[in-house]
Amino acid sequence: MRVGASNVAFVIVVLVVVAMADVVLAETPRWIWASEQAREATSADQVAVFRREFEIEQPTLAWITLTCDNEYTLYVNGQRIASDGAWEQRERYEISAFLVAGRNLVAIRGRNIGTSPAGLAVTLTLGTAEGNSRKIVSDERWRVSTQVASGWYRVEFDDREWSAAVQLGEFGQTSPWGVLASRPPAERSISANSSAPTEVAHQPLELRDGDRVALIGGTFIERMQVHGYLETALTVAYPHRDITFRNLGWSGDTVWGDARAVFGQRQDGFRRLLKDLSETEATLTVVAYGANESFAGPAGLADFEVGLAELTDALESTATRIAFIIPHRFEFRGGALPTMEKQNRDLENYVNVLRAFAELRDIPVIDLFDDFIAEPLATDRAAAMLQKTENGIHLSAWGYWMLALSMTDKLEVPLCLPGRRPFHSVVDVDVANANYHAVGTTVHALKIDKDYVQVSLKDTKLVLGLNPAVSAPERGSGMLSKRLRIRGLVPGIYEVRIDGEVVARVDQLQLQQGIELAKGPNYEQAEFLRQAIQKKNEYYFHRYRPQNETYLFLFRKNEQGNNAVEIPQFDPLIQELEAQIKELREPRVHHYQIERTDGAENESK
Repeated sequence: MRVGASNVAFVIVVLVVVAMADVVLAETPRWIWASEQAREATSADQVAVFRREFEIEQPTLAWITLTCDNEYTLYVNGQRIASDGAWEQRERYEISAFLVAGRNLVAIRGRNIGTSPAGLAVTLTLGTAEGNSRKIVSDERWRVSTQVASGWYRVEFDDREWSAAVQLGEFGQTSPWGVLASRPPAERSISANSSAPTEVAHQPLELRDGDRVALIGGTFIERMQVHGYLETALTVAYPHRDITFRNLGWSGDTVWGDARAVFGQRQDGFRRLLKDLSETEATLTVVAYGANESFAGPAGLADFEVGLAELTDALESTATRIAFIIPHRFEFRGGALPTMEKQNRDLENYVNVLRAFAELRDIPVIDLFDDFIAEPLATDRAAAMLQKTENGIHLSAWGYWMLALSMTDKLEVPLCLPGRRPFHSVVDVDVANANYHAVGTTVHALKIDKDYVQVSLKDTKLVLGLNPAVSAPERGSGMLSKRLRIRGLVPGIYEVRIDGEVVARVDQLQLQQGIELAKGPNYEQAEFLRQAIQKKNEYYFHRYRPQNETYLFLFRKNEQGNNAVEIPQFDPLIQELEAQIKELREPRVHHYQIERTDGAENESK
């Protein structure tokens, strides 16, 4: 058969048009999800995770444009890039810094809220040094799963058991999202919580003036409010900063808010957790989970990681900063109690997830796992007296007091002088040369004689006294004290008075060596501060979590619901106590007298 010139020209044109159509088709993203039904509706609050691997010779310019109905979290090569929940607007991110030569991965966690249609649309544009470009779009080549496994967003994860994504229709042509095609994508900067593949050092956690700190977790957090040591220590550490605390601990709780569900389901507990948090108006949320979840063993790791991501995503959508407390080891108490070896092995797996997740999101951590509970534990009687838990799991009063010292050190706000532990402040007076040296305190109105010293002191911070729940032999090295040294006094017995009250009776040699003052008005003020904090926490506990809430707010409110008006009456009581806390946290000036008392018995108190 002979083909004419006109026919040849026609065939060429057709081929060119077809080729061009293929190119256009290849560069047009498809709406994708885990099932065909997603075009109409999904099951309530369905989460689907997507992966798309690709290779490049050298990292060059790269942009990703996407949206998800209802919200997404984007990862590139295991690094979290950004989150967004406004599906009506596509976002565009420049991600060149996150790519490497060779194998790369884009991973996206999509979430559909309610039972509305769900879909994800993505365009990844890769530029070359020669000015050429290549596009990777959302289509059936993406892998998808509705089961969120541990590490699903990492390059090395094996997704061979996942399904191919289901195409729901072409972007710009598919209902109900067609309107999006007429809106240009919005340029977005990378989230402040993202980090490039290079190592980025964590910034230390800082409590700022004006902070409202919310603490969430299980029994570990809830019992903090009973003793008040940590909150007292942090308040003492920042006497000139207005920092308030809200304890939202709930015994038995998990990242999913399971313990808060009351008579409902897991999702009800999670919503309750977020509701309680929102009402605190926290600027910093300290998250302490992982210990309870670890009793599920390796089988519970994936659920924990998903819950941790859900909670963190929810927190990052608010104005709050976030910090993690990494759980302490379980403690072997001896006797018939278990050694806790298996529990600590399981817990370490959860700790590793927390650490990796915090690094991924660049979240500050207060890590208690390696050093707060010593490993291996001593078994002699003296060490047993200093064990920090009641039963191997829950901290004792002593444990919470030591926790306050440990955490203030880890926050780089020690309550003691560097290198001088356990001293809170040091005063050294040289009578012979009429001079002095003071650290941690300010000296006013110094008067000296050969057998007499009078001085007024205002400490930089209050000093935490001995944990009142334990006796002196058990106090160990955690005791804080003021050191007073007076050199050059004539021989004799001297009384040390603070504001007129005798706190010690010693001779001149003991004063020359230096004495420790373990009581006095600063200690009393710190204890008054702790008691005010305890009472404030008690009132807040009853405010947000009344014991009879079933009758006040839930399904039996028809019986006593009229009494619910009394709950907000805790607010002025809390405000009054916070005013007292503000006054008590500021150290005061105290007057010291060191005076010779002839004939006094040589003893010290």
